[in-house]
Amino acid sequence: MLVPIRYTWDPAKEQYPKEASQGNSRLDPETKKPIPNQWFIDNRLNFTDPNVVNQDPDGDGFSNADEWRHKTNPQVRDSHPPYYTKLWLKRFEKVPFLLKFNAYDGDPVKDKPEDLTFQINTLTVRTPSVFRKIGDTVAAEKYKIIGFKYKKMTDANGVEKDVSELTLEKTDETKDKVVLIYNTRIDSPDSFALFDYQWPPAASEFRVGKGKPFGLKPQADPKQLYKLLDINEQAASIQTPSGEKVQITPHP
Repeated sequence: MLVPIRYTWDPAKEQYPKEASQGNSRLDPETKKPIPNQWFIDNRLNFTDPNVVNQDPDGDGFSNADEWRHKTNPQVRDSHPPYYTKLWLKRFEKVPFLLKFNAYDGDPVKDKPEDLTFQINTLTVRTPSVFRKIGDTVAAEKYKIIGFKYKKMTDANGVEKDVSELTLEKTDETKDKVVLIYNTRIDSPDSFALFDYQWPPAASEFRVGKGKPFGLKPQADPKQLYKLLDINEQAASIQTPSGEKVQITPHP
C-alpha cells in the first residue's frame, strides 16, 4: 500500500521532501507552462499555496508567474519584468483622411516639376482648394509635397488618360508617404492603437497615434517615453526608452 508523503511549509527552516524540488506544482497562467517547484523554493515562496503564482511578495506590480517568466527576483522590488510586458493591444483603429489631386498648372512635358503648381483638396476636412509647389505643405501642414511624375495610360476603350502622380510625405514623426493619382480620391488614414495596460497600480486603457510617444507607469517620466512605430490588426510595434523594438499583441 502506497502512503502519501505529507509535509508542511516551514519558512524558517525551508524544509521540503526531496521529491518536492524535482516536480512542478503550478502552471504559469499566461503561457500554461509548468513552473518548477525548485524555483519557488529558491525564492522562499510557498509552492503549496494554490494562489502562489498570482501573489506579489515584493509589491512591484508583477506576479510571481511574471517574475518566473522573465527571470527576475520576486523578493526584490527593483528586480522586475519590463513595464511594457503588461501592455496589450486591444484594438487597431483607422481614421479616414481623403485627399484629391485636382489639377496642376503648367506644362508637365516642358516644365520642371519644381516649376509646376498643384491643386489639392482635403475631402474629409473641408478646406478651400489651394495651389502649392514641391516643398510646400498642404492639409493644414499635415503633408509636404516632395515629388511629381507625369504619366499617361490608355484604358480598355483606347482612351488616353492622365494618371500623373503627386507624392506627399507626412510632416509628423512617421514620415509616411502617400501617392496621389490625378483626379482620384486617395485615403491616407491616420492609424491608432488602443492599448490595455494591465500593470495593477496603474491599469488603464489609452489611445496612441502612430509615430507618437507615450508613457507607462503612474507618472510618465518625459525622459522615459515609448513610441508607437507601426500598427496593424495583429500587433503594434513600439520602441522602448532604451531604443529596443518590441511587438505588442492582443491579450491571449
